[in-house]
Amino acid sequence: MIIINFIEILIWGLLIKSKIVFNHSINNDLNMRFFEALCSGGLLLTDKITNGVQELFAEKFHYVNYRSKKDAIAKINYYLKNEKKRKLIALRGQKSAIKHHTYWHRTKKILDIVYKNKTIKNIAPVKCLNQIDLSYRYANIFFLLRKPYRILQTIKIYGFSVKVFFYFFLSIIKHINTIVPITPNSLRVKIYSYFKF
Repeated sequence: MIIINFIEILIWGLLIKSKIVFNHSINNDLNMRFFEALCSGGLLLTDKITNGVQELFAEKFHYVNYRSKKDAIAKINYYLKNEKKRKLIALRGQKSAIKHHTYWHRTKKILDIVYKNKTIKNIAPVKCLNQIDLSYRYANIFFLLRKPYRILQTIKIYGFSVKVFFYFFLSIIKHINTIVPITPNSLRVKIYSYFKF
């Protein structure tokens, strides 16, 4: 934990001292490096991202993008020579990121959406279910986990239901199948080993 924190501090320190911060997204995603670079105060040089970045920032106003390796090198050289332009774009990007795009802003937005919805009433969705639906949901979970004894406990707590009993029956089959595999491949292997083909 201490080593991870030290590495994060070291990386953040390097970002703050950088004149230009390079970013390359994977799968056209708007990644954390994008926001970290803007907040650091260095000029963000990133590949062309079309996944929502246009709604948040303006290219050549808050950051600069590149289209190829050759283009990236040319823009790095250009902005290292033109310090005023580089600092102006970096400053605009930093101000916008700090003003609108920190963890606090994202958390506040999520909480606003959650509390704005009047149907939620600040309680867990599971508390809105009746006993039958709740037992059915638990049975479904325990079926996927191959825990038939937990489905029996669910029946004891919430009462008998045909759907829940059906899950109990299927989970027994799944449980047995984990102990003694009954798949076409396992049967083929057993037959071959028995007859020694």
